[in-house]
Amino acid sequence: MLSQEMSRTPKTPPVEDKTPMEFLIALYGMFRQMSMAPGSRSLQKIKTTPQEGRALGWLNQHGPALMSELADFMDIPLSTATSLVNRLVEKKQVVRQRSEEDRRIVRVHLTPAGQRLSQRMLEVHLEASKLLLEKLGRDDQQTLITLLRKAGYNPPAKDVC
Repeated sequence: MLSQEMSRTPKTPPVEDKTPMEFLIALYGMFRQMSMAPGSRSLQKIKTTPQEGRALGWLNQHGPALMSELADFMDIPLSTATSLVNRLVEKKQVVRQRSEEDRRIVRVHLTPAGQRLSQRMLEVHLEASKLLLEKLGRDDQQTLITLLRKAGYNPPAKDVC
């Protein structure tokens, strides 16, 4: 799919040899600053992986989901989603609920603790993003967002976690 999207991209000039490294350094610096923003330290104490956090965020936005729906969103095999949910169940962040009509159907629900953690993660990430964006003028903020969307995946807002 990515190769199809790339093949539709209009011809652009070749990338200079040093540009990818400059880009990587800039991204690393941005993510490092975000990880050091107020509130981010409190998230580091929580033993939650980025993949677990993304799953919690998606479940918080979409509500209870089938295991297959979660796997599709995460773009991971169902077996990996099962392992992920197992870890979240152990941490008491989610629970599984079997359908009364068809016992093969399992929905994953956030627990109140999972909801609180997901909301806290979102608040911290939004605050860190705000601190970075405040360094830019409004036009530069929009230019940055436009360029990032142009260069990468542009998910619908409902899928951002």
